[in-house]
Amino acid sequence: SSSSSSRSSSSTHRTSSPKRRRGTDSICPAPVDFIVVGGGGGGCGAAAALVDQGHSVIVFERGVSDLEPSMASTQAASGWPKSVVDGGEVIRWESGVWGIVGNVLGGGTALNGGLFFEDLPSWFETALPGVDLARMKTSYEVLNSTLTTPSQPTAFGLAWNEALQQAGFPAADLDHSKLQIVTDRPFVGQSTFNLTQAGGPRKGAAYLLHMRADKPNLQVFTSSPVQKVLLDGKKAIGVQVSVAQEVNGQTVIENCQALARKGVIVSAGAVYTPKLLQLSGIGPKEWLDEIGVEVVADLPVGKNFTDRLVQAVGALSPTEIDLTIGYTVMADTAHEQVIEGVGGGKISQMLAIASVGLAPPKCREDYLRTLLKLAFDITPQFILDIINRMSQTVALQTDTHSRGYVRAASSDPADQPKVDPNTWSDPRDLPSQVARFKELLMIRQQPAMAKYRLHKLS
Repeated sequence: SSSSSSRSSSSTHRTSSPKRRRGTDSICPAPVDFIVVGGGGGGCGAAAALVDQGHSVIVFERGVSDLEPSMASTQAASGWPKSVVDGGEVIRWESGVWGIVGNVLGGGTALNGGLFFEDLPSWFETALPGVDLARMKTSYEVLNSTLTTPSQPTAFGLAWNEALQQAGFPAADLDHSKLQIVTDRPFVGQSTFNLTQAGGPRKGAAYLLHMRADKPNLQVFTSSPVQKVLLDGKKAIGVQVSVAQEVNGQTVIENCQALARKGVIVSAGAVYTPKLLQLSGIGPKEWLDEIGVEVVADLPVGKNFTDRLVQAVGALSPTEIDLTIGYTVMADTAHEQVIEGVGGGKISQMLAIASVGLAPPKCREDYLRTLLKLAFDITPQFILDIINRMSQTVALQTDTHSRGYVRAASSDPADQPKVDPNTWSDPRDLPSQVARFKELLMIRQQPAMAKYRLHKLS
């Protein structure tokens, strides 16, 4: 039973035919101090900190463990960006575009390209007024020493850095990596991929739980989606959750009311956090009335959603490119953008499957994803090698102005939420993306990039 605090964070559920628990032999956990909903970057960090302080903690993660064989791609740089396909849940925005959210222990940190930055104090002072900057700095340094190593140079990465200088950006200090974002020149950042080791093993947020797996005050349940937060008036006292646990070689599932003595931390990501709160009665009254959820607090939860705009210029290379993820990075605060160079791996193949971006948004039906997978499966390897000789220059817009919403589609916790970022609804965004495209094109045209493009771009 998991009623004692002995559930390991590396627990997995490998059977394919789960059974519902019946009778008195319950697998529901006993009350603890804190319940953390969501085992992503925020949830894993919060749980680890609370456990180290001596609190008893349960983490409920709706996805599987990142240590499952099916999630092998999440464990190393050699698995990226296949990790996006394997560990992500695709959700179709109302516009037809597909978004991806983490659906595995570690959340986005198990899927992404591994770059790890400390933001500037000025950003925290604006976004989180009153935050203890000294403690924030200490937390970053602890995570940095635990999870990251400096990004490593590749031939493409060095050419990209040279192209930035040819385009007029200052020279980067290639001898010293930086944790905190540098704004006056390109810089070498930190990575959760240890690229000094074969395969580039990843230490994402889940590692913080794995390294505490023997702690008696930590329980981690994967494949255990939370349906709602339990409230006593307006105080969170626990969660309604479908708990999964392996018992005698068989995965069993039980609907439980798990209770927390001190608090519930909802850290289910930008899409599932608002949905969960709405199903718990916290959200806009008009939305909750539509789906038949009793209103506890009429708050604008789910409104003001932002889907950060990203502009990319891809070019097919005549030569193979070593996997390169953001070496070096330019945080161009004057133009509210972060510029990176990415290449190698199976970027074209895997991101085509994830986004179905080869078709217009309104035509990106899910069956096309299946067809793409089948097409790639039967494509000769030498053709796939050519397809995957793709590099991308990327500009991440840090001041996306358009705002949309995330709202529960129904009162059924199993239904995906409705998501609409209202892309281009703010007239400032489209001209901003056009300007970024022109700048990326200019960087791609620099002499240093010549060997990584088949033709001059125009």
